[in-house]
Amino acid sequence: MGIQDDETLQMYVEESREHLADIENDLLTIEESGADIDEELVNKVFRAAHSIKGGAGFMGLTHIKELSHKIENVLGMIRSRQIAPNREIVNTLLIAFDKLRELISNVDESDATDISEHIDALTALTTESLPEPEKESISRKVDVPLPDGRVIFSIPQFDVNQAAREGKFIYLIEYDLLHDVQRQGKAPLDILNSLQDSGIVMDSKVDIAAVGELEEESLSNRIPFYVLLATIIDPSIVGALCEVDDAFIHLIPTDSTATQEPQAGVEAHYELSRSFATDAAPMEYESPASVEPVEAVPDPPIEYSPGGYDGFSSAGATPEPPAPKREEPERASARKANAAPAETSLRVHISLLDTLMTLAGEMVLARNQLLQAITSKDGHAIDLSAQKVNMVTSELQEAIMQTRMQPIGNIFNKFPRVVRDLAGSQGKSIELALEGKEVELDKTIIEGLSDPLTHLVRNSIDHAIEPPEERASTGKSMSGQIVMKAYHEAGQVNIEISDDGRGIDGAKLASKAIAKGFITAEQARAMSEKEKINLIFTPGFSTAEKVTDISGRGVGMDVVKTNLDRLGGVIDIESHIGEGTAIRIKLPLTLAIIPSLIVSVGEDRFAIPQVNVDELLRIPASQVKDRVERVGDAEVVRLRGTLLPLVKLSELLGIERTYFDASDGMRKPDRRRNICDRRSRTSPLFYDEADATSTGGPGPNEDDRRSLADRRYHATSAVHIVVVSAGPFKYGLVIDKLHDSEEIVVKPLGRHLKHCRGYAGATIMGDGRVALILDVGMLAQMATLTSLAGSDRAIEVAQEAARAKSQDVQSLLLFRNAPDEQFAVPLDLVGRVEQIRAEDIEIVGGRRVIKYRGGSLPVFAIEDAANVKPSEYAEKLLVIVFTIAGREVGLLASPPLDAMEIALAVDPSTLRQPGVMGSTIIGSQTTLLIDIFELMEIINPEWFSGREAVMTSSGGKSTLLLAEDSDFFRGLVQKFIEDEGYEVIPAEDGQIAWERLQENSDKVALVVTDIEMPNMDGYELTKKIRADKRFKDIKIIAVTSLAGDEDIGRGKEVGVDDYQIKLDKEKLLESIHTLLQ
Repeated sequence: MGIQDDETLQMYVEESREHLADIENDLLTIEESGADIDEELVNKVFRAAHSIKGGAGFMGLTHIKELSHKIENVLGMIRSRQIAPNREIVNTLLIAFDKLRELISNVDESDATDISEHIDALTALTTESLPEPEKESISRKVDVPLPDGRVIFSIPQFDVNQAAREGKFIYLIEYDLLHDVQRQGKAPLDILNSLQDSGIVMDSKVDIAAVGELEEESLSNRIPFYVLLATIIDPSIVGALCEVDDAFIHLIPTDSTATQEPQAGVEAHYELSRSFATDAAPMEYESPASVEPVEAVPDPPIEYSPGGYDGFSSAGATPEPPAPKREEPERASARKANAAPAETSLRVHISLLDTLMTLAGEMVLARNQLLQAITSKDGHAIDLSAQKVNMVTSELQEAIMQTRMQPIGNIFNKFPRVVRDLAGSQGKSIELALEGKEVELDKTIIEGLSDPLTHLVRNSIDHAIEPPEERASTGKSMSGQIVMKAYHEAGQVNIEISDDGRGIDGAKLASKAIAKGFITAEQARAMSEKEKINLIFTPGFSTAEKVTDISGRGVGMDVVKTNLDRLGGVIDIESHIGEGTAIRIKLPLTLAIIPSLIVSVGEDRFAIPQVNVDELLRIPASQVKDRVERVGDAEVVRLRGTLLPLVKLSELLGIERTYFDASDGMRKPDRRRNICDRRSRTSPLFYDEADATSTGGPGPNEDDRRSLADRRYHATSAVHIVVVSAGPFKYGLVIDKLHDSEEIVVKPLGRHLKHCRGYAGATIMGDGRVALILDVGMLAQMATLTSLAGSDRAIEVAQEAARAKSQDVQSLLLFRNAPDEQFAVPLDLVGRVEQIRAEDIEIVGGRRVIKYRGGSLPVFAIEDAANVKPSEYAEKLLVIVFTIAGREVGLLASPPLDAMEIALAVDPSTLRQPGVMGSTIIGSQTTLLIDIFELMEIINPEWFSGREAVMTSSGGKSTLLLAEDSDFFRGLVQKFIEDEGYEVIPAEDGQIAWERLQENSDKVALVVTDIEMPNMDGYELTKKIRADKRFKDIKIIAVTSLAGDEDIGRGKEVGVDDYQIKLDKEKLLESIHTLLQ
């Protein structure tokens, strides 16, 4: 009989799931080892099955106990090397563990589930490996009775034989649930777990019947809890292990074939209650392998008491329990459909609970301070208290979110078996590598990721990895490789699934899509190769030649994308024919609170999840005619060699557009129909369809179109664009106004908005107003956007960008200090830009600070370190925020502010001074290039602790090879690397760098290379280095001005170890230090 209560049962289920977490991987590792087993690993799996069995016995879960016991028998024989773990045996164990996991997930119905098939399979494995005389021991039971003859346990003879073979003693231990457990502050499962550390719990049970009935005069004050333990611990010290009197520990002879009279236990003494126990002489003990019959010890003249023991008796006359009835198919299907219910509890480390309690106390204190400040009407105290509340709230939010975080290894761990089984069924050899299993995600996202990742891995096995013969014919290794990797980047979790298979043929996908009517031939012609590959996400699309258990039903990658969309994720595919495919997924850390960009159209505000936001564009009115054009019927914006389709959010959602008239301070209707300027370029999709030189736009007459006067000139006529990703597809969302980034709490849509397209949810803003969360994927569908990447105009723009890349193109942020002095800083170093009022600046401790995100932000001006004209602060100022030496700091600036990409021709000497790296001409005006790191070293030298350079094994300076074609940047980067304590060998391009690497092959420890260089670019240089065995250990850092995802991906493919922005001195030096260690 078992005892179950909700808390104990839940604890048992949770512990069992933990035991099963790594079982599959462990068994696969055991299979790979073959007869040369890893005993520690086998013991680990054995203990997992054993722990589950022990708890099931106490809980009265018969089928879980029986199945885990049979698994334990097979593992025990593997451990004792009686059988070798081949594929068949491991398959049987894997399937049995699957069933065990199902029983535990549906623990209330476990005893009604048919497990006979698994019991028979496991019993067959055990029986086949035994000598003929011992085979009957599997089914033959022996009873373990009490001195009064009452049978407590009935266990297989096989278990007794195994214990004897391993030199173990067997003890029947009697605990009292009241005195030994409850009053000692323990739980029965704690006792079982403690005993399992020192032996094997063969069985356990609570004997409620021994207590008696209320009407009986001899009602016992004990609730016996029996444990049958096999251990190598000697009887003379076993009492210390069990923590009960020796009188309640009974040694059981393991020679069950001998005729045994009742043998005394550890102490030959019997008594009803421990309080009446008297001393008795201890018996002499013999080892379990040589127990001889002993003379019977007369039973005390009472009906029952712990002590004397009769050993095992044959249970041959005991009828076998009936075989469990097999479920009807309908019932089994229904039960399976409801299997694996969602977990309703989480384990949280006690230190995290302590942190939550501390923060709750801090919140109470902050609230009291705020109330007191409000009562006293002290404005400064109110501001300080509000900052405190904001800070504590942020910390509390982070701590609470940690309670839901789980490692992604919980999902990754199941894939070794998936790959093994599917590869085996298809006759393929595939190796799986897992990286980043410790990366954590919200529990909800973890649960939703399982199906999409499973489908992606199955696709890689079925479609991507070729059969061994095909791989051999193409010069590849016979064994394919799949890599699953997870890592944190930019506040998101990235998951990559890559393979070295046949790759995806975009042309083939496009042909199938045309044949199935998904796209037209003209649409396919306008697509880039990448967009053709992404047709695989089209609903109902399949490239399988025939329907199999794995694929061919037309339900696949579209479901993967839909499921990832629900999780707020983005998926992208990169593939090269004959080389392989990489699938990249970006996910938020949590779904409950997500960082979002707040925008507005008219009077309405909307939230765009930052996982969908690529970048923000503000096109000044004077640049609209040059940056925005029309291709075919679509309005597009040119952005770094690509054409992005534009969508007006107001038009899509049916919102009246307005603009702010600065002349009278009124908001008025915006009657402008087009984003393009009248003089913006207009091109057909393909030049063979129309005149390629057409540049006019819609308008009433030629004179109006060709008017030289700019009709857009006011700042309010600027176009605000949010570049968003809808899966692999990017487009520009035109909005009226950009607000701020906020962490928003996601709320479901109300009943009346459920059927509205384009919305993913809602949130409540700080002022109490509701903002709808935009679904950028659905907006793209509503706008019926089509790709333009394959159009002639897109190809032309890409070629222009490629030509520009051969020069040093820098992305710069332009600003002013005094009205007639222009400055620039690399845009990639800028964290954000804040607008403040002059009175927001405070002087504290002799330093300027502003309130910033719940804390204080130190701010400085250029004139604090450089000889420039002093600032003329207007009412409104800009603060450009950087992260320097691990701290955020703000640079004061005056508007206007602009961002641009420009091929720099830098003068490094004429205007060079501390904090200014050089000058250039931008927009017909001399512009000073700010060295933000040097400025901060001058203003706050105490921020920069000396970092020791990594030396060679002989104690000399490490040598770096620097490949950079720009004299200015080569000299700049060389200087700060040498200042760090390294030797630098400079090279003017990739070809010269390759020659100098060969000349100094024994010296160079690391290569820093630019990407865009003449003669040989950084990609080619990296390829040559990786192809030469002499340089296989050399680390390579790529530095560039523009590091897009595509460039980074290409760099990693050829073997780049790290990617850094060219002018980010701090991160580049940190990367050098890390890679050389």
